[in-house]
Amino acid sequence: MKLSDLYKGCRSYRRFRQDPIPEELWDEIMENLRNANSGRNKQTLHFYLLKSPEVVAKMQSMVHWAASLPKEIGTPRREEQPVGFVVIAIEPGSTPVVDIDVGISAHVITTTAYEAGFGSCILGALNLKQIAELIHLPEDCTIRLAVALGKPGCTSTIVDPPADGNIDYYVDADRNYYVPKRKIEEIITVL
Repeated sequence: MKLSDLYKGCRSYRRFRQDPIPEELWDEIMENLRNANSGRNKQTLHFYLLKSPEVVAKMQSMVHWAASLPKEIGTPRREEQPVGFVVIAIEPGSTPVVDIDVGISAHVITTTAYEAGFGSCILGALNLKQIAELIHLPEDCTIRLAVALGKPGCTSTIVDPPADGNIDYYVDADRNYYVPKRKIEEIITVL
C-alpha cells in the first residue's frame, strides 16, 4: 500500500463490524509502538489493551463519540461498537513533549490497524475516572487518549468543503461519513 493511499483511507470510523482483532495484529501494534519515536527516548507512555469482550463492553459507556453530530447519529449502536480499545497513559518522569509522543502513538496504532484492514477512532472525550478504575491505572499516571478498533462498518470519504468553507464532517442516510478537507493552498505556505 502506498503511504498516500493509507492517509486517504485511514479515517476515523465510528461504526464497526464485530469481527475479532487477531492476536497477531495486537502484537504488531505493540511492537510498532515499542519501536516508535519517543522524546529524549524517555518512553514514558503505557498502553492498556482492552481485548476481552467483558472489558470492552464496560468501556463502551465511558467514551463519547462524534461531537459534531447528534448522539443518535454519531454514536455506534450496540451491534456497531468497537471490539477493542487501546488506552494511552502517561507515566511519571515524562518530558515536556510527551503529548507529541501520545500523538505519534495514536498514529502508529491507527495506521498499523488500517494496513491490516481494521479501522479506528481516536477518542479524547473520555470518562477518565471510570476508565482509570476499569484499567487499574496507578495514581501517578494520567490517561491521555483512547483508540477504538474494529473492522469498519461504514465508509469515511474525503470530500471538498462546501462553498461556505464548513469543514464539519457529516453522514449520509446510510450513516457513512464524509470529511471535508481544506485545499492545499489554504494550509501550506511556501517561502
